[in-house]
Amino acid sequence: MLQLVRTCLDGAPPDDRPIELSFTGEGEPALNWRAAAQVCSALPDISANFDCVRYSFSGLGAASLLGKLDGGGYPTRLQFSLHAARDSVRSALVPRTAPLADILEAMRRHQSQFSGVELNVVLQDGVNDSDEDLDALISWGDAAWPILLNPLLSDGTEKMAARTEHFREKLFAAGRVVRQYRKIAAQISREGVYPLMTARATKAAY
Repeated sequence: MLQLVRTCLDGAPPDDRPIELSFTGEGEPALNWRAAAQVCSALPDISANFDCVRYSFSGLGAASLLGKLDGGGYPTRLQFSLHAARDSVRSALVPRTAPLADILEAMRRHQSQFSGVELNVVLQDGVNDSDEDLDALISWGDAAWPILLNPLLSDGTEKMAARTEHFREKLFAAGRVVRQYRKIAAQISREGVYPLMTARATKAAY
């Protein structure tokens, strides 16, 4: 992971803007919490531009692993891949996970170790966009946790679910903090950043 960070920075040198290190997109970082913490601790030696860390969390092992996520002293955000606030729906979208009640209890118990908590939701037509899903989402978690409505990434393009705007309006009316995005990781792919992330680990990286 350290070698990937170095390779990306060498290929696209940072300007004066701060950099967020994000553990997201591949696997569950909580299952590799020791190595992730080591990477965070090494960031000051790689670049002075790093100023925060983000962990994307699927909920797997919430009770025992969530408290182990360590940002190495940087402000650290937790982004939970919620997607559906009903277990019957979410289990089909995220098969390897814990029950939502257990995840919520763990998130509230460890909330103080994070600079912010966000709920990631990718709506899919006819899958997790029913009125029942909306009602469950409105009441799930802490009202201060922003709900991020993201498009579905399909074949390198973003697709917004038909009811996304309806969800946004109803969530906002219910007092939830909502952020709607139209561009996601596909932009990274289109701009040719992924080819930089093919470095093999070397002894110098550890």
